[in-house]
Order: sequence, then C-alpha cells, then structure tokens
Amino acid sequence: MKRIISVFLIMLLLSTIHVSAAGSVSFSSDSIECKSNRLIEVNFNAECGKKLRAATFEFSFDKSILEFRGIGTPSGTIVEYNEKQNSVKLSYLCKNGADISSSAAIFTLKFKSINEGYTDISYTVFDCVDSDVQQMPVGSCTSGRVTVSGKAPDNIGTVEMSGSPTEKNTKSTSSPSKSSKSSKSVSSSETGSTTHSRNNSPATFDSAIQRDYDKITPIIVLCASAVICIAFIGFLLFKISVIRKSQNKKDDK
Repeated sequence: MKRIISVFLIMLLLSTIHVSAAGSVSFSSDSIECKSNRLIEVNFNAECGKKLRAATFEFSFDKSILEFRGIGTPSGTIVEYNEKQNSVKLSYLCKNGADISSSAAIFTLKFKSINEGYTDISYTVFDCVDSDVQQMPVGSCTSGRVTVSGKAPDNIGTVEMSGSPTEKNTKSTSSPSKSSKSSKSVSSSETGSTTHSRNNSPATFDSAIQRDYDKITPIIVLCASAVICIAFIGFLLFKISVIRKSQNKKDDK
C-alpha cells in the first residue's frame, strides 16, 4: 500500500513539474564572430508554448570589446531602453503577444566591435507576462558570446550580423567558437569613408559660373562708382559755370 501511494505521489509531482515547465519561457542570445571595427546585430530569442507580451531585461557586456548602438525590433513591438554605465536596461512590449512556440527572435541587440577579444552577453529577466496578461515563470537563460578577431580595413564599411527578427527566426547557438549560421554581410558607411563625385554635373557648372560672377562683381561696382563720381563732378562744374554766367550778366547791367 505504501509503495502504491509513493508511486502515485511521484507521478503527481512529475506531472506538476511538466505543466510548470510547459508554461515557462526560456531565453537565449546568438553567438557570433566578427572583425573589429564592424557593426553587428545579435538576435535575442525566446521560446514558450504561450505568447510573450511583455518583459524587462538588463544586459551587461564588456564595453572595451563592444559599443552599444541600439535595438532592432519587428513590426508590432515596442522597446524602450536606458543605457547605464555598466549595463543596458530594456522594456519589451508586444501588443498582441509574440509567437515564440518554436524559438523566435523577439529583437536584436546592435553593437560596434571596437577591440579584439570576446565577451558574453549576460542578462537577467524580470516581469514576463503572456498574451492573457498572466505572469510567466522564467526557465533557462542562455548567454551568447561575441568573439572579435583581427581588424577590418578602415576603407571597408562591412556589417556582420545575425538575421534580423523581422526576416526570420533563429535557433540559439551555445558554442563560442562558431559563428552563428545566420550571419551575413551588407554594405555600410559606418567606417566614415566618403566618396566624392567627380562628374561635371549642372550643379558643378552653375557653381563655376557663380564663382566667376563673384570675382567680376567688385570690378563692376568699382567702375560704376567711378562713373557716378565723374558725372557728379561734371554736374557740379556745369552748375558753377551757369551760376557764373548769370552773375556776369547781372554785373554788366
């Protein structure tokens, strides 16, 4: 009899644990490799049988390796963040709840790699709420790692990133030695290189005319001033001559 009761209690305990695990939400961030002096985006993923509506996160990383640049979000998601001295605090809200039944990227963390080395994207999670506005227990939290090796040429503005949550869902990778399979490269002007156009466009031609006009204008003004002065002096001399003739006629009479 005691054995039957013990078996029943164990089965009841296991079923309770299973139900609790099914309702909990697990989080992870991708691990990627990149060169220094590059922009990167790291997917932050969530997985649960229920939809995630809201949560609060606090991230920390080595700021001598990465420089925080912002957050990327899919449509229908609102994220507000506050960058502190040693961490970034983030509030997440999805109006209708994000479908994370098969591990979905709910937002991306944007960084710039500034030095060689590696850093884990560590984080804590608070106040998870599902689409029914019910509290969600937090399950596992897996930290990703960013490994920066070598330096990219300054004249190549290449961005290495993991796939954006607006494009596709990604599985988290826990191995720090392998780059995320969703990494890709796109062009960027982050490195500050500037390309100047050398075409003789109408704007350039107009600018040349304007420069020539600016050079000629002072000469025209000077000549016009001289003509006005000469005319004024001639007018004065003519006036004086008329007055003298009039005075001489009076004297003769």
